Amino acid sequence: MLCVLEGPDRSGKSTLARKWSHQFGMQSRHFSKPEVHALDEYVKPLEVGAPHAVFDRYHIGERIWPEYFGRPTDYDVPMHRYVELALNSRGAVLVLTDRDPAELARVYAEENEPVLPDDVDAIRNRFAQEAQLSILPSVVVDIERSPQRALDAIGIAQQRAYRAQRISGVTPRWVGSPTADVLLVGDQVGPGSGDWSLPFVPYRRTSGHFLMSELVLDRELLSSVALVNSVQPNGEPENVLELWEELLRPKVVALGRLAERRLQRIGLEHKAVAHPQYVRRFQRANGTGYYVNAIREASAA
Repeated sequence: MLCVLEGPDRSGKSTLARKWSHQFGMQSRHFSKPEVHALDEYVKPLEVGAPHAVFDRYHIGERIWPEYFGRPTDYDVPMHRYVELALNSRGAVLVLTDRDPAELARVYAEENEPVLPDDVDAIRNRFAQEAQLSILPSVVVDIERSPQRALDAIGIAQQRAYRAQRISGVTPRWVGSPTADVLLVGDQVGPGSGDWSLPFVPYRRTSGHFLMSELVLDRELLSSVALVNSVQPNGEPENVLELWEELLRPKVVALGRLAERRLQRIGLEHKAVAHPQYVRRFQRANGTGYYVNAIREASAA
C-alpha cells in the first residue's frame, strides 16, 4: 500500500511516517526540494509498480513552497497531474496532516522556522486547497485530535493496494485510474525520453506535456482516464488487451497510427485520434482545448 503524507511543516508527517513504517512494515521515504527534475523525483519511484511505502512530503509541497519562498521551479500543473495519475495507478492515498494553528504558530516562532507565524492559516489553506483539487482519495489527519483518521487512511490504502498490485502484475507501464472509463493507447516511448518505460511523461515541449495540458482542462476525463503505450520500450507488444480486461473494459482511444494498427491487430474495439506530437504542431491554429475535445468525442462515440 502507498500513503503520501502532505501538510504544513511540524504538522506530524514524519511522526506518522515513522509510526506506519514500524507498525505496517512500510518503507518510509522523505522528500524535500527536488534535487533533480521534479518528474524524475516524483515518478521514478513509481515506475516499477505499486510500492509498499509511505512518502513523507511529496508532490503537493512543490506546488506550495516555491510560491511561498519565491524560488523558481519547473513543476507546472500538467506535470503535477501526471504525478497524480502515476500515484493513482499505484493505489496511493493522500493523507493531509494538520495541527492546531495556534500551536503551529507557537512552534514556528520558538523554533525559528522559515514560515512566519502570521502565515500559518494561509499555508494550511493552500494545502487544503491542493488536497481538494487532487484526483486522489484524501484523508485529513490531526494525529493529536483525531488519531482514528490515521487508521481510516490505512484502511483505504489497503483496499486500493490489492487492485493496484493486480493491475501492475499485468503491466507496470501505465498510469491513471484503476477504475478508468477511458483507456488512451499511445505508440511507443520516444527515443528522446531517456530510460523511461511509462507513457507520455510530460517534460516541457514534448507530446506528453501537450497531452497533459489538454487533459487538465477536463477534470472529469482526467480523473477517469488511463494511459498506456501499445509497444514496450524493448519493441515487444504491450499487454494492452490484458490491461483493458483488468481495467474492466473501458472505452479505448488510440493516439496515433501505430497504436491504431496494434489495436486492430489484437482485435480491440477502439476509436482513434491523431498522435499529440502531430496535433501540438498546429495548436495555435486549432486552439486550446481542441485535442481534449477530440478525445472526449472519440471516447463517447
